[in-house]
Amino acid sequence: MTELTLGQKVKKARLEKKFSQSELVGNFITRNMLSKIENDSANPSLKTIEYLAEKLEKPISYFLDNSIVIENKKKNSIELAFEHSIYLFKNKEYDDCITYIKNMLKEYDCSTDKISYPRILNILGRCYVYINKPEDAQKTFEECIKILDINNDYYYLICSYLNLSYIYFNSSRFKDSEKLSRKTIELLSNSHTDNELMEIKLYYVLGYSLFEQQRYTEAIPPLLYSLDISKQYNCFYNAGNIHMLLGLVYERNDDIKKAIYHTQKSIAFYDFTEKYELKAASQKNLGNYYIAEGNYSGAKLYLSESLKYYESTNNQLKVNTIKSDIIEVLTKEEKYADAIKFSEEVDINIIKDTDKASVYKNLGKCNIYLDEYSKAENYLNKALEILEKNEKLNTLYDTYTFLAELYSLTDDFKKAYEFSNKSKDVLKRNIRHS
Repeated sequence: MTELTLGQKVKKARLEKKFSQSELVGNFITRNMLSKIENDSANPSLKTIEYLAEKLEKPISYFLDNSIVIENKKKNSIELAFEHSIYLFKNKEYDDCITYIKNMLKEYDCSTDKISYPRILNILGRCYVYINKPEDAQKTFEECIKILDINNDYYYLICSYLNLSYIYFNSSRFKDSEKLSRKTIELLSNSHTDNELMEIKLYYVLGYSLFEQQRYTEAIPPLLYSLDISKQYNCFYNAGNIHMLLGLVYERNDDIKKAIYHTQKSIAFYDFTEKYELKAASQKNLGNYYIAEGNYSGAKLYLSESLKYYESTNNQLKVNTIKSDIIEVLTKEEKYADAIKFSEEVDINIIKDTDKASVYKNLGKCNIYLDEYSKAENYLNKALEILEKNEKLNTLYDTYTFLAELYSLTDDFKKAYEFSNKSKDVLKRNIRHS
């Protein structure tokens, strides 16, 4: 079957919608111009193609499939292809954009064009990112950067570096992501490119890369700076995520007050932007920070709110993890019978090992104070069995302390002394780690 020309496609789509030529053109172009387009005696501009696509409810790629107009002498063919690619990308037609660019690159030698060619590669790489093909995206951006670096095409070079740093980050190459973020920030500063949104993204990914490397103190300045830029330009892109991450960073630095402050801010942003899953995640974090602060009523309030959301979405991992946090609260409140009863609602096989250890540790303490020493020992040994493989110092310290208390109550002073010393060693290690 012969492929339809651009004009034939426009006419066919118009007739399918049962539009007259006058109804289709409106006040955008003349009916005479539309007639010439349908007869292939005039080439529409990209703006006109975009208008027709919207009116006829067709993707732009429908009209651009056969529109690599090399014969068009008014514009360089590669420049025209770049403009077409931009339109497809902006309309989120990522697969069609990839097909369009790949066909164009096969058919024509683009390497001689040092301006539009790398920009086309940038668009191609971003399309790969959106359809979750990181390896293709990485390869495309690396090729793109080599050319842009020579030509000092700063905007697209910075954009390519930024995307590549995200790719490294998402593949857990945090050190590489950090190095590339720092290089891009330096390039952005030296190029005098004024793009606050790009700056916010860069400092955020730098801070996140440092966080993932457990360099918590170093992560704070870039994250705070990204917030400063947001306030300065009233550009609050990603503000909820930045505040949420700062909450985690400050919690790791044992600054619970600041952790609470930033997490409360993240909840406010997520509520405003209707990002309810992220809001629920922040509520869970805030509940845990309140536990650390000793505000158990606040902890239960936010954990309960988070639990409601995850129950409504049937996310059983989150549901059971939050329930394990609530057991922690009930134990801290010395409501031992309530904690044991509530533990019956937890599917212990679903949650992570560190959360299992926390549940067993708390059940151990609860049974000590209910004089169920045999059960207490069993639970605490289960916690230890997990913590020997997946050590979490705070939980390990509590477990050793409770075992020392248990053996003291059962007159096994040798074991009580042994676990008391172990808890002291863990405390020293925790201080050194901090």
